[in-house]
Amino acid sequence: MVFLGSFSHVHESFYDTDYTDENHAEHDWRAFLNDCRQDDERRFGQLRPLIANRNFLDVGCGAGGVLLLAREHSKQAMGVEPQSRWRGVLTDAGVSTVASLADVPDASQDVISLFHVLEHIPDPVPFLRELVSKSAAGGRILIEVPNADDALLSLYRNKAFSEFTYWSPHLFLYNPGTLARLLEKAGLARGRFSISQFQRYPLSNHLMWLAENRPGGHAAWSFLDSPALNEAYAASLASQGRCDTLIAWIDT
Repeated sequence: MVFLGSFSHVHESFYDTDYTDENHAEHDWRAFLNDCRQDDERRFGQLRPLIANRNFLDVGCGAGGVLLLAREHSKQAMGVEPQSRWRGVLTDAGVSTVASLADVPDASQDVISLFHVLEHIPDPVPFLRELVSKSAAGGRILIEVPNADDALLSLYRNKAFSEFTYWSPHLFLYNPGTLARLLEKAGLARGRFSISQFQRYPLSNHLMWLAENRPGGHAAWSFLDSPALNEAYAASLASQGRCDTLIAWIDT
């Protein structure tokens, strides 16, 4: 597990007043959604069989791409989002959002998702316990986080990428072992959970980091990618536990 030396900068209103997503700071809502479209569609595909006619909660929903896809398929789709700018545009779009998990009724949600949220939480054990309290009996929770054993960190040891990913809002990075221990400490092991490897970014992205020490290879050098190559590269990284992302499924 990797963690920052100080969390003092993450005060109660940090994500609404101080936080800026450096990749999307200048983008409007539609541009942000377009940038996130591939991830949103993949995540919705994972959730779609589970949320049909059920209550769905996306915690840290951001611009709401998953919720916009899910609302026509679920009984109710709601988001938790501390950034008021996103709550405002989602309210205008007819999507229900609240500012805090505390605003969600207990035992009300059949499916709960957290996509790259847990690594931002200063005290994850009580947070996860509160999350479970919002889950209905027989519910499911999906957690997606960056992998501390990402190949760019643990295999290629790319300094520029480490400086990119070890940034102030990323308070913790987990590997499969530390994520499992966290879930156990929070009491989620009383149900069942599984943790799997997933590779979000293709070989072209890694080559850009290695050649030019910057992101964006999957866009600038997309001609290098093919479905077969991406699948083979992802499978190779997964076999070594070096994918960029971990996905945990938890039964509550």
